[in-house]
Amino acid sequence: MQPGVESSDRRAAIVTVQTLGGTVAVCFESDDAVVASFRRLWSRALVDATQAHVPEPDAQVTAIAGSDEEVQHALARDVTVAAIEARSHELWTVHAAGLADPSTGAVVALVAPSGTGKSTAAQHLGRRWAYLSDETVGIDAEGRVFAHPKPVSVVVEGTYLKRQVSPDEAGLVETSGDLHLGAVVLLERDGRDVPLVEELPRAHAVALVARETSYLARLPRPLHYLDRALSRAAGVWRVTYGDLDGLEQAVESLLSRSSESPRPSDEAPIEGSAGGVSGPGVGDDDPVELDAEQVVAAPSLDVLDVEGERLILIGERVVLLSPVAAAIHRHLTAGGPMTRSELLASLARELDLPDQPDEALGRLLEQLAGEAVVVTGDAADPE
Repeated sequence: MQPGVESSDRRAAIVTVQTLGGTVAVCFESDDAVVASFRRLWSRALVDATQAHVPEPDAQVTAIAGSDEEVQHALARDVTVAAIEARSHELWTVHAAGLADPSTGAVVALVAPSGTGKSTAAQHLGRRWAYLSDETVGIDAEGRVFAHPKPVSVVVEGTYLKRQVSPDEAGLVETSGDLHLGAVVLLERDGRDVPLVEELPRAHAVALVARETSYLARLPRPLHYLDRALSRAAGVWRVTYGDLDGLEQAVESLLSRSSESPRPSDEAPIEGSAGGVSGPGVGDDDPVELDAEQVVAAPSLDVLDVEGERLILIGERVVLLSPVAAAIHRHLTAGGPMTRSELLASLARELDLPDQPDEALGRLLEQLAGEAVVVTGDAADPE
């Protein structure tokens, strides 16, 4: 029996792949050629079904009926989604191409939305550094990285189907051993000749990578998880580049800053479910009744304070608050529902308030209510 195939005949087969630190079983009801094509494309992820202890799969997907091109296009997506979902409660998965320095195991994650050139960048850079993925990279809170060695998905003009290319056939470098986060790069492309490399402030870095994170709210203390993982890297950077040679130059520079192992930490493990500070009673089964002049912090899943700024996770949405807005939110979460005059008096003990503070506070509260960060008395009153 061949590696990765647990059972097969002309009408049915199960192939198991290892990815993002877990396993996904792929069930086929198609001819042997489609199964063979999948095995070739996912050759770096195949689980050897002849080994003594084959792990139970963490997830299972069924191949669609169709041509080989249609099946492989769909499986590149379906296996990715299944693998991400299976580990969503314990692993940060970010939309990124992943490349690793084979000699150190340091990984650079090139973060960008789908359809913005990650696959092209992975193909170009993967001939110099080890290819981990063109779509998703898994990272734990201690900075350990888990590859997703899917085929490279190449856009074909005139069709929605992406051509799937085996990393082996594309000549991409392979690596083994432990991997750790070296740098995180947010990609932007324009026509410049020399790449612009900018390090992002910590709070902004967390907010931006959160937007490209799958199932963020499922992680334990999600914002703290991302912040902890990012602290293991040599920074979070925005790289604006014109061509792939310029991007390669920037990646080389950033990998040179990375250590040969994750940055050490004496912090305790992040435990528990998501669930940070929330406005007392608002949104609960027994909500607090607010007077017209009262305001309260809206429920949130997690809150992270960074150098005077505050990040709030509301559902899957991350809001970055300025220092003044952060102070308002902090007072509301500490004191429960407050009238505007009570809030102003509390803020005055901490901040230098502007002239006509009532008007300034009113404008800011209106903005925060529009972002669902606070709830005002009028909005909370069903009457």
